[in-house]
Amino acid sequence: MAALTKFFPVRKPKFIGSPISMKFFFNQTRRLNSFGLFLFVIFSLLSAAVSYFDFQNSWYLTTIYLLFLAYVVYFIFCQAFLNVDLSQLTLKWPIFITISILATLLMMMPGYGNDFYHYVAEDLILVKYHLNPYLVSPSQLPFEPATWLSFWRDLPAQHGPWRIILTLPAAVVTASNFVAGIISYKIITAGFFLATAVVFYKLLIILNIAEAKRGLLLLLWNPLMLFGTFAGGGTDILMTFWLLLSLYFAAKHKWLPSIAAISISILVKYVTILILPLLMMFFISTALGAAKKIYFLLKQTLVFTVIVGVSFYPFWAGFKIFAGLLWVSHFFDLSSFPGFIGSVLLLVDPNFEPYSLKLPFELIFIAIYFFILLKFFLIPEKKIQNLVGYSALIIGVFLILGKFWFYPKYLIWLLPLLLLSGKKFYWLAIFLSGLIVGSPFPSVPLPVFFIVPSLVFGVYFYLKDLAGFEI
Repeated sequence: MAALTKFFPVRKPKFIGSPISMKFFFNQTRRLNSFGLFLFVIFSLLSAAVSYFDFQNSWYLTTIYLLFLAYVVYFIFCQAFLNVDLSQLTLKWPIFITISILATLLMMMPGYGNDFYHYVAEDLILVKYHLNPYLVSPSQLPFEPATWLSFWRDLPAQHGPWRIILTLPAAVVTASNFVAGIISYKIITAGFFLATAVVFYKLLIILNIAEAKRGLLLLLWNPLMLFGTFAGGGTDILMTFWLLLSLYFAAKHKWLPSIAAISISILVKYVTILILPLLMMFFISTALGAAKKIYFLLKQTLVFTVIVGVSFYPFWAGFKIFAGLLWVSHFFDLSSFPGFIGSVLLLVDPNFEPYSLKLPFELIFIAIYFFILLKFFLIPEKKIQNLVGYSALIIGVFLILGKFWFYPKYLIWLLPLLLLSGKKFYWLAIFLSGLIVGSPFPSVPLPVFFIVPSLVFGVYFYLKDLAGFEI
């Protein structure tokens, strides 16, 4: 044996007992990519579960379990990399993994009743039948599959015209082939998701270059951003892209493209009109003298008015085109925060009418909104950080006080703004992301959404304090 080993020496594998080789196999890049691969597997299974099981099927609970697993993996990923220096990290593999996750979500077919099918039906009303989607509801086209897959089929279009304009290419495909068209819609959604990430990353570089890569990964692999976008109809990511693009141009002090971008955002979903006064004040503050400030304000107002007018012109048939929007604005559901207060009051008085809370909460929101605008106006030297922070504050207050029905996908409006607001807001964004776990079931009371993130945070920090457990 000795003779054999003399001529054929047995070499110890380099990775056994070698700290250097262990770092080679378990360095930060490989740890990071492993989280991405875990999420890829989970979202692949989730895509199959949503497509295969109906929400009335008991097996649909699988989606809840998978979303819970996705959130736990995301939470552990955030904890593991929250204080790690990522400046030397290459984004090539994380981006490839993200694109792979998006590819799996392209195959996810939303179930019956999803808003997504209402948007498809609206677009077909325009593209295929050359009718006005603001006057004609999907129920008037009973021979279209999208009509019967949507829940609010008696309601005409309630969002802005750019919600329709941005998805027209997919509508053209859908008019010829329904399945190919559905995938086309999802390709557009995936494109806007990636475009949102690009603008978000550029904003992060402007705001805090040291946190740019970490913030980008927190957005790209966020379960709420991913599942909420592809299972929620996709309109929220369309609106958010233009909002972030507007903030990016504001950071570059380019008022014209910034006002144009926020105008398009508003004309996708009207909620971002709340941010328009902040933007106008941000740009006006750069003008010297009262006369120039007024002139600058008039220029911005003119640009906004022209874009709104041109966008609505092809659909205009009087104010009756806002019938769908007006109906939705009167909707009140116990899933919202005001609805939760109403449900508590119902326990005290069974005859209490929760809808009576709508006006008081609207007045409270309006009062707080104008107070926030005043605080922003009084800032002597307005910076992009102020604009982002106040935008996040306004959206957050609106979701709590001014939104009378709530779905976790609406947090797509808020999470990027929180992540842009600085590292101290990361854990709030991570906590709120856990609300996605309860999203597959409609009309869930608001406190139920908070059970999972509270449980995950509570268990982790309890173990950390009790036994020194730390990732």
